[in-house]
Amino acid sequence: MKKTSLMLFPVFLCAAISLMAQDTPVNPAMVTTGTYYGLSKPLRDLPKLTPEEFLAIEQIALVRRFNEGLKYRNYPFAATALPKGDDPAWQKTMGTTRSGRSPILNFDGQTSPYFPPDDNGVVGPNHYMQTVNCVYAIYDKSGSLVAGPTAINLLF
Repeated sequence: MKKTSLMLFPVFLCAAISLMAQDTPVNPAMVTTGTYYGLSKPLRDLPKLTPEEFLAIEQIALVRRFNEGLKYRNYPFAATALPKGDDPAWQKTMGTTRSGRSPILNFDGQTSPYFPPDDNGVVGPNHYMQTVNCVYAIYDKSGSLVAGPTAINLLF
């Protein structure tokens, strides 16, 4: 019994020391006030990508497009993989529940030479902003292009 308590004493000592370290306040090394540099331009006033700039982006994407390592897929465990035959979780029929509301408006957005395109979008009260990899564009609610396409690095 005494041997066990002597062996556990260092464990408890380390735990107590680590708990005491959490009470030490952490202070920032320096506190400063931000500097006001002015307002940025409205997004509609930023320069659009020229066809030559977009072509350069497409050329870079074509160079990086194909991964040689994935040219010939290899499935070494296909013979022993489960489930055998049809997957019991595979849905083979359409659901019978009514879907939600259908889209009110649908229009073509930007295209991307990259795969996958990594697109994002956000809807505001009057506009829709779409980003695709390194380019953004802003559309009004009728689908008309309001700003862009512009290189996204102009925002930062």
